[in-house]
Amino acid sequence: ALCKTGQTWTNAKEIAQALGGHLVTITSEGEQNAIMEGLSGVGSTTYIWMGATDYEREGVWHWVTGEAMNYGNWNPGEPNNSEGVEDFGHIYFESTIGKWNDIRETTAWYIIEFDYIVD
Repeated sequence: ALCKTGQTWTNAKEIAQALGGHLVTITSEGEQNAIMEGLSGVGSTTYIWMGATDYEREGVWHWVTGEAMNYGNWNPGEPNNSEGVEDFGHIYFESTIGKWNDIRETTAWYIIEFDYIVD
C-alpha cells in the first residue's frame, strides 16, 4: 500500500509495523518491476521509503524483515553515505526513475508491504 503522507523512515517503519506490515522489501527484479508498475504516475520529485537500512552498521545494508539483500537496484555510485548521514533506502523518481538511493532521515512517502498466507 502506497502511503502518500510524508513520514521519516523511522516513523514510517513504526506505522507499518503497527498495521501488521513492514516497509516494502524488494528482493528480485520481478518485485522491482511490479512496484514500478504500481507507481506509474508518481511525481518526479517524490521519494518513497523502502525497508532498507544500514543504520546499525554503516555499509552493511539489510531489509527490515531480515531477508537477504541479494538483489539491488542502486543508482550508480550509491549507496554513498553522503556527508556520513545517509542510512535509509528510498526509490528515486527523478532522472533515474526506480533506482535506489541512500538518504538522511527526512520525510517521504512510503510503501507498506503485508505478508498474507493464503490457504
